[in-house]
Amino acid sequence: MLTKDPEDPPVVLKRHPTLYMDDGLIIIRTERQSAGIVYNLYRGLLANKSGFFAGLFDLPLVVDPGQCAPPAGTGYKTLKEIAEARGLDGLTDATALVLPDKVEADDLDHLFEFIFNMKSYGADEIRPLLSLCAILKLSHFFDVETGMQHAIYHLSTHPHLSAPLRLYLACTYDVDEWISKAFKKLMKIPIETLSANDEALIGSWAYKLLVRTHAKVDQHRHALAFGPPLVKHEVDCYAHLQCERAWADAWFGRAGGSGMVSALLHTKTPGSVLYSTMGKFQVPGMRDVCRVLTLSSLEDTQEKKSGLKKEEVYIEQAIMELKAHI
Repeated sequence: MLTKDPEDPPVVLKRHPTLYMDDGLIIIRTERQSAGIVYNLYRGLLANKSGFFAGLFDLPLVVDPGQCAPPAGTGYKTLKEIAEARGLDGLTDATALVLPDKVEADDLDHLFEFIFNMKSYGADEIRPLLSLCAILKLSHFFDVETGMQHAIYHLSTHPHLSAPLRLYLACTYDVDEWISKAFKKLMKIPIETLSANDEALIGSWAYKLLVRTHAKVDQHRHALAFGPPLVKHEVDCYAHLQCERAWADAWFGRAGGSGMVSALLHTKTPGSVLYSTMGKFQVPGMRDVCRVLTLSSLEDTQEKKSGLKKEEVYIEQAIMELKAHI
């Protein structure tokens, strides 16, 4: 449904080998400026699956030259781009409905194969990542709810979906539930190991936010590592100096164990992990009652999170900032 410019070069049309059905009722093609792939599809099924095509098919198929196209239907996202077209009715290859230039034939194949010729997979078989990404992309564009659900379901646990790609897909195609998971995964990856391609996928704004958050967490871990919590003594403890020395030795790893400093800075153990295991933190030479009291001072309270878990606050704040920016 696009006006044909007499200056345009002739278009070479090629019928799709599997998605040009003999009994199809609507003919669609891609790429108006060069070779076009032609699809002959079931109009009713396509309209039933896609809000885009349902709205498109509600328009008059033939529009007289010079006549304004009708307005987009309610809830139809990008109909205007096609509705301004003229004179193509989708009944023959020569008058096929032309999709926007941004719709690539390779991606379209994956979507139409999903809608019309959905392949069966074994229970443990992994769907191709490229296909799922294409289905997600065009299901979002063409308002195909079942396609969005299918892609999100299988991509959610896909073993080859990297954190940068997950964040890109989440932000680009409105998969809100992936944003937090992807960002937290990226916070576990050393920033210097991310490639230029990873940075491009994440996007400059989100990448800067990621770098800043990494810096905040690193700064907090250093402050926590070299500023051990004050010892809490039991009322009957008369060995304050001994308990405090033993606590410092254990914290800095001078008592034979790895210590909190090593865990925070060398193995990059998240504070929340240390929090969950701090009851096992042994302090040779310290009265056990004082040890328990000191560790209890690191627990969450109604007023604030534990200092060991403060990095979680920085990460959640960054995720909220990212969601607000999208």
